[in-house]
Amino acid sequence: MLAVALALSLSCLAPSLAQPLPANASPVEATLSPVSARIEPGGAADVRIRLEHQPGWSTFWINPGAGEAIIARWEAPEGWSVEAEGWPTPRRIMDGEGRVFGYGYDETLLLPFRIVAPNTARPGAIKSVELEVQWLACREQDCVEGGASLSLDVEVSASAETSRPEMNPDVLTLPESADQWRFDASTAQGEIRLQIIAPEVIDDLYFFPVEPVIWHADPQTVTRVSSTEHELSVRTDPFYQGDRSRLSGVLAFTDGEGAYRGVSVALPLDAQSPSSEAAAPATPQGVWKAIMFAFLGGLILNLMPCVLPVLSLKAIALARSAGMKPAAMRADGWAYAAGVSSCFGLIGLAVLTGRSIMPAAGWGSQLQNPVIVMGLALLMTGVGLNLLGVLKLGGSLQRLGGAVQTRPGLQGAFLTGMLAVLVAAPCTAPFMASALGYAMIASPLGALAVFLSLGSGLALPYLVITHAPATQRLLPKPGPWMQTLQQVLAFPMFVTAIWLLWVLGAQTSHDGMAIGLLACLALAGAAKALSHGGRVGQTLGASLIVLGASSVLPVAWLSGSSAAAELVESQGGEDFSRQALALLLADNQKVFLYFTADWCITCKVNEATALRTPTTLDHFDRNDIRLMVGDWTREDPEISRFIADYGRAGVPLYLYFERGAGIDEGVILPQVLTEELIRQHTTEAPQGAEAGQ
Repeated sequence: MLAVALALSLSCLAPSLAQPLPANASPVEATLSPVSARIEPGGAADVRIRLEHQPGWSTFWINPGAGEAIIARWEAPEGWSVEAEGWPTPRRIMDGEGRVFGYGYDETLLLPFRIVAPNTARPGAIKSVELEVQWLACREQDCVEGGASLSLDVEVSASAETSRPEMNPDVLTLPESADQWRFDASTAQGEIRLQIIAPEVIDDLYFFPVEPVIWHADPQTVTRVSSTEHELSVRTDPFYQGDRSRLSGVLAFTDGEGAYRGVSVALPLDAQSPSSEAAAPATPQGVWKAIMFAFLGGLILNLMPCVLPVLSLKAIALARSAGMKPAAMRADGWAYAAGVSSCFGLIGLAVLTGRSIMPAAGWGSQLQNPVIVMGLALLMTGVGLNLLGVLKLGGSLQRLGGAVQTRPGLQGAFLTGMLAVLVAAPCTAPFMASALGYAMIASPLGALAVFLSLGSGLALPYLVITHAPATQRLLPKPGPWMQTLQQVLAFPMFVTAIWLLWVLGAQTSHDGMAIGLLACLALAGAAKALSHGGRVGQTLGASLIVLGASSVLPVAWLSGSSAAAELVESQGGEDFSRQALALLLADNQKVFLYFTADWCITCKVNEATALRTPTTLDHFDRNDIRLMVGDWTREDPEISRFIADYGRAGVPLYLYFERGAGIDEGVILPQVLTEELIRQHTTEAPQGAEAGQ
């Protein structure tokens, strides 16, 4: 949860020129407002941190949602202390699309503190209290960090100052005590239900949790029983790892006179798991089913287009192995299998680590990072140049490049296996979805078993060829034709590099694609310079390699419109958000929701052959089915969480919601679609919650 909030905060910090501030203007101004400038020995004086916000700007509460909470660090003289009196009642901070972005404050905020003097303080002494305050200020999608260094001189007096200016209740709205309120909380099917009986007429209720047990962007449903009795329900965050035995926060409301107020809530809460359905596969039968599906998915992955570049490398290795001794061939097969298994094992360990740090990560999510995409494009370009015989690098880079391609040694087979897994990430083969979804929630041993089973399926065909004499006799004899084949097989590498650069352009912009093309051009220039040898050629080649590698970093700060987003707009569809989906379902609409990514080849094939066709679009129109698309090309925590709720770990994911369906009652369609399958599953409501694998 912390990682999700941090990722959204970092994306918010990206510079934006849409609505620049005037020169030398700050969105938030901080001052110290003492209620009393005098304090008696052993006494206390009230002080407020005053934050004045420019119109439209907001700062964040203790639970900031997707922002960063205000931080106040005090330095007091020895023996003195500064105590916080509480956080004022927060408000919802909305993004540019009307969704809840976080919890916080706007206009004028007063944060209350108390300065406590020791009994030994001498009357007449003047003490200085220092403050460092930091904040993140946001306006729609524009966010800037800010801070201030402040100080306050406090005079020690024989008696405290008696006059205490009244604070504007609309500015300082500390939550009230719940002495006359009645609350009761329970959980069921991953939902918190808060029963509220108020001592007065209230309206416009909203619950702000102190701990992120609730995902901030989820809508909250309030049922009015009477003017003083309400029921509030909201989905729990299935990824929250903290204490679920208590519910604490602030219930904000509007009273009978229209004033915005809040009341503190702290009560026991049922600590059951938020999703007993998600935990169901943890049975022994579920483990073996997931392992079996993972093995079948790994086998089929050999036939997926994502693995085409590595199949080219393997073809060369197989041809060379025709002249190898049987023992050497078997060793080569096991080295390849070890590379595949090692890479899958590392992915499994990363998943286990990421579940506690960033649980939204899923299969193929590394390709959501433009830096990784560009790095892979450079790698494929380099491998292609090496296959053509243009790139002849010395040292470690040569060992890496040669090992990954045509080197007959065990190191080459091992690295080829690792590369096979790396480029297979964009493909989710049939049977893989359930297995990977299970791995995201299984025990550590169960998750590792699933990933290793995937590796076994991917490596098995090559192992069979290297161990079965009958298959070895089918391999052609080595000869001069291998050099020609090696050069021909360079072109699938270049095709893959082009595809990756197209993905990079969708993730970033045309500028990002241009940077990638220039980096590949620099790599080609380096290969040519190094092929001439000599000190000048080596210096020029090394300089071009450094230039190409350093150009990877700027693409991380670029953003652009993906093909999936353009598709939604052209078809009159709607971008996915949980709130938008809930509104459509509440309006009794039928919805076809699919999650895609520009780097997902299976997604693109389905869109071209089944989803984007006039027949399917006409079917949606005639049957009044609303189209909604979730674009996972770049990291989107809300989409990642929604996919995980349906027991999946990546894209594609296709869901159909019949009229009256709940947000968790979508029918899952197969991952390989046809027009007929879409019509079949959206003409009548299928039986059961899942239509196929």
